[in-house]
Amino acid sequence: MEEQSNSKEKKGFLFYFHIFFVLAILGIIIAVVIKFKNWGISVDLNEIRAQGEGEYSDTLDTILPLVTGHKGKKKKNDRLNIVFFGNSAFSDDRDTDSCIVNMVGKKLDANVYNASISQSFLSTVESEFKPQDNPYDCYSPYWMVWRTISDDNDFFYFEAADELKERDVVIPEAEDVLELITTIDMNAMDICVIMYDASDYLYARPPYEVDHETDIHTFFGAMNATLDLLQENYPNLRIIVSSPTYAYWYDGTSSDLMYYIAPLSTYAIWESTAAMDHGVSFIDNIYGVFNEDTADEYLKDNLHLNQKGKELITERIVEAITYYDK
Repeated sequence: MEEQSNSKEKKGFLFYFHIFFVLAILGIIIAVVIKFKNWGISVDLNEIRAQGEGEYSDTLDTILPLVTGHKGKKKKNDRLNIVFFGNSAFSDDRDTDSCIVNMVGKKLDANVYNASISQSFLSTVESEFKPQDNPYDCYSPYWMVWRTISDDNDFFYFEAADELKERDVVIPEAEDVLELITTIDMNAMDICVIMYDASDYLYARPPYEVDHETDIHTFFGAMNATLDLLQENYPNLRIIVSSPTYAYWYDGTSSDLMYYIAPLSTYAIWESTAAMDHGVSFIDNIYGVFNEDTADEYLKDNLHLNQKGKELITERIVEAITYYDK
């Protein structure tokens, strides 16, 4: 009798287990059917936009105050002293009111010092200074900042200038800029703004080398090395790095991005990484403002800024400088 009772209980348990199992399977099947029936139902964007367009703010902008701690606190002056290192963005129309450097100075009532060279690059061809082989290298920010620190290699700059003359290369502002960096008191500067356009990318300069983070012949390495020099020698200087703007190729019939070694965005990302590693401000001009949809509005030849583009960059630099004044 006891064996029969256990057998009935076992059968009852198996019966209810199978019932539960079948119901579970049916539940899964029903859920899958409902999912597939509702898959791909369109969303009325007008209903969403009725609540407002929203805002896309996925940028690499990082605006930071001066990080002190090397040699004391930054002194407050009656007028800001701002030095600019860069190429065409800052050099174009340098003696006019339409120059970005001059517009920033006017908006902030600041003293501005334009150390930009129109035909220069952020990176160098060589990792060492070889003026007769690659005279352009002396106009990179690393070697120009180095010149503000020491005059030991003065003859290199003269050799580079002579070499460019022999090649019939004329850079009108080069002599004035070299004189500026040999006489400027960098310790009196409050802010340094660095901005190089997409020239490094267009000339296929390497964006980075992972194992050589301060190799100045790469875009990332040159930025790192330049920031190292500035922070080690001018600890009370607030530094703002502004990324390249969008650039594209046009053959008369169609336009497209130039992908040489890497996309232009790679250069901007590595530059933002260098800024982040050094605790300095970074203005993102690619993800933030200039892209394929707005390039024609702000660029006059697919690379250089038109007046509207200059005004926008000016606004972004002024905003970064005054961010903590609010």
